[in-house]
This record gives sequence, C-alpha cells and structure tokens, in this order.
Amino acid sequence: MHLSYKNILKNAWQLTVSNKILWLFGVFASFISLEAVYEIILSQIYQAKKIEIFHLKLLTLYQSQIDYLAGQVFFLNALIKDLSSYFVFIILAVIVFFFIWLVFISQIFIIKSAAKLYKNKKLDASKDLSGSSEKFWPVLGINIITKLIIYAGYLILSLPLLYALLIQDHSAILATNLLFFVLFSVFAIVISFLTAYATNFIILNDSHIFEAYKQAWQLFSRNVTISFEIALILFLLKIISLIIILCLTFIVVVPLVLLFIIVVDTGNVLGLIMTLTLMLLFFSLISLFVNAIFTAFYLSTWTLAFIELTQDTFISKLLHLAKNIPLLFKKASKKYHVEIDKKEIKAKSKEIAKEVKAQYKKYKPVAKKQSKVAAKKLKETYNKLEPKIEKEIKKIIAQSKKKKTAVTTKRKAKKTTQKTQTAKRKTARKKTTSPKRKK
Repeated sequence: MHLSYKNILKNAWQLTVSNKILWLFGVFASFISLEAVYEIILSQIYQAKKIEIFHLKLLTLYQSQIDYLAGQVFFLNALIKDLSSYFVFIILAVIVFFFIWLVFISQIFIIKSAAKLYKNKKLDASKDLSGSSEKFWPVLGINIITKLIIYAGYLILSLPLLYALLIQDHSAILATNLLFFVLFSVFAIVISFLTAYATNFIILNDSHIFEAYKQAWQLFSRNVTISFEIALILFLLKIISLIIILCLTFIVVVPLVLLFIIVVDTGNVLGLIMTLTLMLLFFSLISLFVNAIFTAFYLSTWTLAFIELTQDTFISKLLHLAKNIPLLFKKASKKYHVEIDKKEIKAKSKEIAKEVKAQYKKYKPVAKKQSKVAAKKLKETYNKLEPKIEKEIKKIIAQSKKKKTAVTTKRKAKKTTQKTQTAKRKTARKKTTSPKRKK
C-alpha cells in the first residue's frame, strides 16, 4: 500500500500546533508513549558499548531476581508490623496509581482527539475525557502484557549468551552477543509496533485486548516496511527535538552561567544554590515543553498512519455493517420511541449478517486480483442490503406499534366495562335504598 508520509506528518503537525490542549495531555503522556522503537535501539547501542556490565548483569540475573523478591517480601513484612508506615504506603500507592491513570488517560485522549480532528470533527474535551477513562483498563492491560512479553523474550533470547559466558568460550560469546543484540532488537521493535497498532485498535475500533493483538499482527504483517519507515522518520525527528532542547537550554542558561561564575568568585553559597536550582528548573521546563509537543505529534502521527492503513474498504464496511446490525435496530427503536423484541432483532441481524458474510467470502479471492471490479460488485450488494435492513426495521416498528395499539385498546375496553359495571351497581343500590312512596 502507498502511504504519503509527507501528508501524514504535515497533518499530524498541523493538528498538534493548532490544538494546544494536546500539549497539556502530552506532558503526562510523554512518560510512557515515547518508550518506543528508538528507545529500544538506543538501549541496545548503550548495552553494546558497556558489554562487560551487560555480561555481569546477565550472570547475576537469577540472583538479582531472588534478591529483589526477597527485598519486596521483607518490605511487606515490615509494613504489616508498623501501621503508620502502612498508612503512608497506601497514600503513596494511591498517588502513584492516580499518576499512572493520568498518564494513560492522556495518551488515550490524544489518540482519540487526533482521530476526531483528522475526520474534521469537533473536540469536546469533557466528553472525550470521560470516554477515554472507559479505555483505561484495556490500554493499561496491553502495556503490562507488552512488558511481560519483552521481558520473557529477553530471558529466552539471552540463554545462549548466558551459556557461552558460563563455559567461557570467547568465539561463542562473540557469536551469541551479535545474535542476541540482533534478535532481541528485532523482537522488541516488532512488539512495540504491535502495541502501537493494538492500542489504536482498542481506542478507535473498540476491540478487545487479544482481538486487538490479532488485528495488529495482521496490519503489521501487511505493512512491515511502512511501519519501519515511519519509525525511522520519528526516530530522526526525536533526535532533532533533543537538539532543539539543548539549543533552547543554551540560549536561556547562558546568562545564568555568567551569574554562576560571578557567584563562584564571590563565594556566596546561597547564590550558588539559587543559580544551580534555576538552571535545573529552566532545563526541566524546556525539556518538558518540547517533549509534550513532540509526544502529541508522535501519537498523532501513529494515529493518522493507523487510520490510513486501516481505511475502510468496501469489504471492511460490509463486515462492520454485519457486526453492528443489532445496534442499527436499537438506534431505530430509540429514534421512533418504540420497544422491540430483542430475540427478533438477533434473529433478523443473524440472517442479514450471514448474507453479508456470504457475499464477502464470494468476492474475497476476486478482490485481491481485481479490487476495482470486486468493489463495484460489493457496492451493489451493499446497496441491495441497505434498503432490506430498513424494511426489516420498519416491519418490526410497525409490528411493535400494532402490539402497542392492541394493548391500549384492550386497556380502554376494560376501563369502559369497569365504568359501566360500577354505574349499574350504583343505580341498583339507589333503587334498593330509596324509600317507597305512599299512594
């Protein structure tokens, strides 16, 4: 599939610049969203440079895990004994959880907003934010699963290298080193792509976690080169953003450096602390500001790329229609203020869904070779099915209206009979109770 990177990057940048609210959420989203392909590459380069430290880490991996678990158990035991520290721990846990919630909600909000703005829809911050909270648990779950998969992959792929280190074979260490760095880099990058796509599937397509992973794999396998190209472009742009941070920091901090030199000469300790604090504060604010904008741009780029790659073809429209037929009936019933039987909806929707799927299976092999011809045929079938669905809805509505009128007429008839009966009883009572007149 041909994808215009220029248009995607241009649109993503315009969305980011023109909607300042994305920057605010970008501040929090930057804590997780940038843990992507380029970070994996940089970590692998760093490990390759510090190879001896990496080898030592691998050799002590098993023992370090045991020590970590033992430390956690000791910490929990200490908490149970001391109630005050237990209370402090609960407060800290709540604060940490709130921060995690804020981070993930920000990421979801940016993705949802970017998709909305790309489709020329208006943003409703309060509504979109409440909608974002619904996707918190699935997105958190997918991130936890990703971490576990990467960690499991790290352990499995490092086993040959660990064995080579234990037997102290120099040639085996070199070979397994290269094999580990290549395989783990590719593995981690692929998993990060799958996570990015799966997150979009969950947020934008309402998919479940495992369904999202399956769809993400299908999308990635069809667009391997495109995914790597987008990642490479964003990697280069990330380097540019780091250069911008350094340049802005240099411009702002130069006067403070001069002030720092003067303070050092005078030997004023308070002035020295204040200048160092200001330098650190300015650097933090600049890096946070630039990272917030880049995060919003980064997430918007992946979202727009995802939309372009999963653009609704006729086949996907038909399948989407087949899935959402029950919702179509519900919407119609709400519109006309009519209660309709759920069993009847399910039966009718299954019939139409079967017909749609049959047409899909019929034209799927043809669509690969002759997409235009197949699309026309699918359009015809879609147009045929659309009035059929409307007719079915109208039938159900008419039936339910008839039922309602029948019920109301019965109720009215009952009321009238009751009234007549009560009137007769009253007249009968009056006759019996009234005194006989004298002749």
